[in-house]
Amino acid sequence: MEAIAKHNKVTMSARKARLVANLVRGMEVQQALSVLKNKPQKASPIIYKLLLSAINNWTQKQGDLTAQKNTTLYIKEIFVNIGKVLKRIQPAPQGRAHPIRKPSCHINIVVTDRSVIPLQTIKSTLISKQKEEVMVSKATNKKKVSESKEKKAPKKTTES
Repeated sequence: MEAIAKHNKVTMSARKARLVANLVRGMEVQQALSVLKNKPQKASPIIYKLLLSAINNWTQKQGDLTAQKNTTLYIKEIFVNIGKVLKRIQPAPQGRAHPIRKPSCHINIVVTDRSVIPLQTIKSTLISKQKEEVMVSKATNKKKVSESKEKKAPKKTTES
């Protein structure tokens, strides 16, 4: 069972929030909480609170207390999208103005237990492995074809 937590219009750039989000992607929840607690970045406490919210959402969805104690949660998805950019102006000398950009972002976390692996995830991993195999086979075929063309091509000689 999955639980989702969203935080929209966070006043920070998406690039800075992604640095922290990439650290905890795929981790177990307890490990991720300890990592977030000790990071100095501005996004760490925001993602920490959002992760706690996702955990609470999962427990409310689950309902059964015995099942909650026996399961280990992990972060299935965490992604940061770009939000609106507030544009302001800082007055500058001689009647000019310097632009100030105040970016925002949207952070989403999906938490689930390890026992549930959706069929879609299994299919996507199998498809990606098949694509990699096809790409490797195509690359080796191209090498073989180019080698055979080099052998078949007659050598040009210049006569003066």
